[in-house]
Amino acid sequence: PHIVLTNPDMLQMGILPFHSAWREFLSRLRFVVLDELHTYRGVFGTHVAHIIRRMKRILALYGSKAQFIASSATIDTPEEFARNLTGEEFLAVKKDGAPSGKKYFVLWESEASSYTEATNVFLETLDCGLKTILFTKARRITELVSSWIKEERPDLASKVASYRAGYLPSERREIEADLFGGKLAGVVSTSALELGIDVGELDCCILLGYPGSIVSTWQRGGRVGRGTKDALIIMIGLDDALDQYLIHHPEDFFSRRWEKMIINL
Repeated sequence: PHIVLTNPDMLQMGILPFHSAWREFLSRLRFVVLDELHTYRGVFGTHVAHIIRRMKRILALYGSKAQFIASSATIDTPEEFARNLTGEEFLAVKKDGAPSGKKYFVLWESEASSYTEATNVFLETLDCGLKTILFTKARRITELVSSWIKEERPDLASKVASYRAGYLPSERREIEADLFGGKLAGVVSTSALELGIDVGELDCCILLGYPGSIVSTWQRGGRVGRGTKDALIIMIGLDDALDQYLIHHPEDFFSRRWEKMIINL
């Protein structure tokens, strides 16, 4: 083959142990592309860093010196992180040439239950004609909020779907296609829709609780407002101390830098 699409674990278990069978391909390998670079952090990232070094030793065995290319969401010190992950030097291209409209970010303090509030806000955005994605922090909450929405508004039952890990691949592809094609007006999702899937043009993103990092917050918020359209991001605080602090200290929230990506070699 000329191009191989794989993931780190398949590389580790299915290709590198049998490198002699891949000798022709590996000896001619010119580029190694790492998509969603920012996901390779922490324990998982350290694991991937070791796999990359193993691959580089095998490439050297066959006289190959591949160039590494990486794409990432906005992270702090991308060159340093990519270098730590791969052992190679990188030049960062940071200019974003994609068209973008304005994004309005609302920090929302709930007067009632955060889950009830999120359900009501979601329905309000749909009634305003905004194509909306609501992110939750757990599978159970995703299904619960989705069921509340459909019970509250049966007329929207066919226009709203839930999305999470655990669905069959065919079910997930169908939801993605319906969302991209405009058949769905909204979706309630876990972090499963945070990365790597083109869901078309969305107008509003509701975050039910702080996602846990600035990187994830803006990654989820980045699902809306593509093209030149304006977009709305609403973060509804849960009852825990961190959420309440951020809701009441917007100057701290909006001034925070993206977290430093850490791996431990």
